[in-house]
Amino acid sequence: METQLSLFDGPTATADPPRKFANASTTRRAAGVAIRPDAARLRARVLEFIQRQGTAGATDLEIQAGLQMSGDTQRPRRRELQQAGFIVDSGDVRSTASGRAAVVWVATGTAAAVDQARAGEPEQEPPF
Repeated sequence: METQLSLFDGPTATADPPRKFANASTTRRAAGVAIRPDAARLRARVLEFIQRQGTAGATDLEIQAGLQMSGDTQRPRRRELQQAGFIVDSGDVRSTASGRAAVVWVATGTAAAVDQARAGEPEQEPPF
């Protein structure tokens, strides 16, 4: 009869070796290059959504639901907007469905900021 390992037992000589994961920097670089043609348009969509929410702002999950955009696409665009000063952490939080606190993002500028976000800066090689 085979002995069942507990969750806390380490791998043994008879256990399968641990799986190796893809090189994260390689996959990140590929994703950054692939999104480059669409990044400015997606940033503008995220900014427009946040602006439409006014002072109520929006959490990442609310943005994703409202734009039907995956988190892997939305979060980097939101981060780019934050770094460029188009949006800020409002200081408020809202609970997610799982009960965790989520930052509420609000826009800092006017509608002209959407045009700037849409135009974007010349895309550079991802820094990873």
